[in-house]
Amino acid sequence: MSICLNCGRELGSRLGRNCPYCHAKLEIGGISSKPVYDHLKNDYDSKNDRLLILSVIIPLVGLIYYYTKHEDRPLTSSSALGGSLIGIIVQAIAIVILLLTRL
Repeated sequence: MSICLNCGRELGSRLGRNCPYCHAKLEIGGISSKPVYDHLKNDYDSKNDRLLILSVIIPLVGLIYYYTKHEDRPLTSSSALGGSLIGIIVQAIAIVILLLTRL
């Protein structure tokens, strides 16, 4: 059972970012029901292109972000991990090409 902390009404199956009755923003910390909490938590999570690009350029940033946030923000952290892996692969290929051109 989830209850709006602003007006006190039961939300039931009405899930969203705002209370359907008083239109107050629903805070994730005030949710008492696990399914409702999981739905709202995933509603605020999304893939992040800027984090992906930053992780390609600096793979360590993406790896650190993934390991610290993978439980709270699975989609955003997967973007960071994917960017880190791409960055590591690109850097490894660049090193191999540089070494081969010196021979």
